[in-house]
Order: sequence, then structure tokens, then C-alpha cells
Amino acid sequence: MTLSTEERVEVGQQLTCVYHAETIFCENAVLKPEELDKSDIMGNIVDVVQSIVDHTPEEKVLRASYNTRFGKKPLDYSLWTCQRTGQTAPAVTCEWLRYADEKKTVKREQEIKGAMALNSRLKDSTAQTVLAACGPPENQKQDNISKTYVYPSPHKGTLVEVRFTTIGENSDNPKLESLTSVDEGGKFYPAGLLWLNSYANYRRAEPIKDYFPCLK
Repeated sequence: MTLSTEERVEVGQQLTCVYHAETIFCENAVLKPEELDKSDIMGNIVDVVQSIVDHTPEEKVLRASYNTRFGKKPLDYSLWTCQRTGQTAPAVTCEWLRYADEKKTVKREQEIKGAMALNSRLKDSTAQTVLAACGPPENQKQDNISKTYVYPSPHKGTLVEVRFTTIGENSDNPKLESLTSVDEGGKFYPAGLLWLNSYANYRRAEPIKDYFPCLK
């Protein structure tokens, strides 16, 4: 069994771990059973694992293979309290905390996969690809460094400003920079900044299907 963590694990040290794909992803903080329901960690367990994978620099990840004994059958996205024993067999023992809802985890995996694909498409989008997918905008504006198309959204009274960078190599076919929700008067931002190319990830891409579905 592969144990993945950011810090060296000492003998006897307890960790809260998620089992997924033959790996136990561990954090030093130990969650007590009564804390699980308050935090609703099991309702977001797929995102918890994805966050660990996304936000832990590869050079900081410590991986090692250990002979591991589980108190129950390890199912995907199950939660455990694990510790090193100082022995070789087993080198790690894990006590069961919670099983995940399989239907919910499969559904969330599919949602994340779709959001990741959308995020990739958005990062590569240009003014031409947006016009091809969404048609001409209701309005547009331009300054020295950008061009913005304004489209209606499915939400009453809310528009989406689609901003493109026009400087440098992007001048002929501007690259998508951001999507922002704005009220029809242009004074309020109902859902704020929806997506930003320089800070793009699947979580940022998820609201797009609700506010700007022509790009989904």
C-alpha cells in the first residue's frame, strides 16, 4: 500500500487518511468521529482528495510502500485513522472511520472530470471560438489592452462579461482572460468573477455551465 503525505511520518504518529486507488492520502490532523458529521467531510471526500493532489507540490509529496492492515475492507474514498507501527508486517495499521456513498462519489468524479475538460477548453479559448460557440454579443467594449463581449445569462437580470487580452501576440485573435457576472446596470456583480485564466482550475470552471452554458 502506498502512503502519500507531505511530512515524514513517525512511528506511533496518527494520521487521518483517505483510501483511493491503492493509495492512502494522509493529513497530520486527526479527526475524531464526532467531528466528521460537523465538517461534512464525507460529503466532499472526492474534492478533498482532488485538492490534495492539486495543491501539494510534487517535490513535497513523500510516498512510501508499506505492508498495511485495515480494520475493515478498504473501499474507494473511505476514511481511516492510520499510524506507523515500527514493524514491517504490518508497518501501518488503519482503523475505519467512514465509508463514502459510492453513487455520490462516482457522480462527483464525473462532474470534476467534466469541469476539468471545460477548464482546459476555456484556457485555449479565443474571441473566435467564443463567437463561434455563443454567437454575436449583445454589446462590446474595448480599451488599450482588452476587448470585452457582453452576453445575457440564464439568470434574470444578470449578464456575463467575457474579457479577452489584446496585447502582444493576442492582438489578432484575442485570448480569453476572464468571465465575470454583472447586473444589467453594470454596478453589481451577482456571482462575482466566474473564471480567470491566470488562476484557472476545475472549481472556477464549474459555475460556467450555469452562467454561460454556450461554452460548456
